[in-house]
Amino acid sequence: VIVLVTLIVNPVSNNPDQLSYVAVLTNEEGSAHIVASTYGESQKLVVNVVNTLIVKKEQALELWVVSKTDAQARSLGVIPKGKTLIEQQLTQAQWRLIKDSDSLIVTIEDAGGSPIGEPSETIVSRGLCVRLQEWKNNA
Repeated sequence: VIVLVTLIVNPVSNNPDQLSYVAVLTNEEGSAHIVASTYGESQKLVVNVVNTLIVKKEQALELWVVSKTDAQARSLGVIPKGKTLIEQQLTQAQWRLIKDSDSLIVTIEDAGGSPIGEPSETIVSRGLCVRLQEWKNNA
């Protein structure tokens, strides 16, 4: 986990876009499952699946952002099966959700995602969403 966070905070690429938020999502045993990061200038979400979970063919993993304002979970989308690195351009509404986030969770849903727009009770991983600017200022 430390190596992953170090690579995220000090990326090897020449990408000038600054890392804004990071979350390391872990399972109940404390093993890292996903590292999610966002970049402020481009408002891009990068999801790195570091420990793949196997789900049934009729199921999907869905990523949710939990608001610190109202504690409601809102979907950021289904995590595609078989991919370990996913990049997603966030909408303005999704970026505002990230800026107001407390944490991220991943749930098991029906294929295609939650049919009711709310997460199931089957949470497979979770992690606090940390704003890096505040973290660096307090370090």
